[in-house]
Amino acid sequence: MCVRAFDDIVARGAVKIFMVKLLPPGTVILQKKKIGVLESIKYTGPIVAPISGTIVSVNEAVRRLGPNAFKDDPYGAGWLSVIKPTNLESELKNILYGDAAKEWFKKEADKSKDDIAGGEYKGM
Repeated sequence: MCVRAFDDIVARGAVKIFMVKLLPPGTVILQKKKIGVLESIKYTGPIVAPISGTIVSVNEAVRRLGPNAFKDDPYGAGWLSVIKPTNLESELKNILYGDAAKEWFKKEADKSKDDIAGGEYKGM
């Protein structure tokens, strides 16, 4: 089983969350396709599946306690969906982790700085 949650970086960056909608248990999903929607002050868009499979359960506490529940404890009580994988071994190759994830995030953060400030942060 795979648990879909946001990492701490996303949880902190989301600031104020207005809505989290998740596809229901039993839904067959594909890697990198939408399994839900997140709406916050800074972002509105899809929550994507890390792997293909079937949604086994969704965290009702996020629905019951409100969308900020995942923000306060993204690695514990703030999980979103549990997915039973169908092609785990080959799809894990598509997921960044460790140093590769850090490098990707650094590049994305640098691009965001440049986009926000019109290039003012270039070279920092």
